[in-house]
Amino acid sequence: NDDEMRDLTVIMLTINSKYAKLNGKGHQLDVAPVIKNDRSMMPIRFIAESLGADVSWDDKYRSVTINNGKKNIVIHIGSNIAYLNGEMYELDSAAYITSGRTFIPIRFVSEALDCDVNWSDDEKTVTITA
Repeated sequence: NDDEMRDLTVIMLTINSKYAKLNGKGHQLDVAPVIKNDRSMMPIRFIAESLGADVSWDDKYRSVTINNGKKNIVIHIGSNIAYLNGEMYELDSAAYITSGRTFIPIRFVSEALDCDVNWSDDEKTVTITA
């Protein structure tokens, strides 16, 4: 259906590249996604905001909250535990901060926000489709 195609959001990120695409349009990131412990770790704000979610930081608890009105995700820095609408989940890699940016394992958050995540090993790209 053409309407569904127009409503898709497609984010493409490449490991170790600050260049990302949102719906085919180029965007410059201030930090590049990386692979850490065999997991794709992404700076969360660009992705969450591109998916229509708000991102907030709690300095006291060193946690990031991602909320899109239906889903509320809380992740504490240095922890591999995340909360989705109050339910606890174990992440396959802990969130961390580098260059003032919060990095999280992208699959959990993307899937929690009802997105599909595809990895291309040849091109080292992650494509998130909402």
